[in-house]
Amino acid sequence: MIAGAALYVRPRGAPAYRRVPLEGRPGGRYAGAVPADLCGAPGTAVDLEYYVEGYGPGGEVRSRVGDAAHPARFGRAALPLVVGGPGVPRVPGWYTRWYVWAGVAAVVVGMSIGGYFAFRPTDVAITFGGR
Repeated sequence: MIAGAALYVRPRGAPAYRRVPLEGRPGGRYAGAVPADLCGAPGTAVDLEYYVEGYGPGGEVRSRVGDAAHPARFGRAALPLVVGGPGVPRVPGWYTRWYVWAGVAAVVVGMSIGGYFAFRPTDVAITFGGR
């Protein structure tokens, strides 16, 4: 039975490994994260050596993947850093909806008709007979 686990990681060729305790997960799995300073800056190459040890309840090593003399390796090529990618999609504003502009048109037409009837002359001149 494995009661705990640890990851030992270093940059390739470095003299010492760094111990990273791993957290237990359901199903007998363990998880952890490589320290950020070992991952390098975005876009740079990374070449790491590592091994994992599983410990029994008394702290003795019960399982091992790799070892200090024969570590496993993880490498990531230097990828181009993309700046100004697609970004967050822009959500159209409320003023782009068709019904907003239909409402604006209805108000303009209504005000025009109302203005015509409000300001038209109301006196009517009727001329009989002559000039």
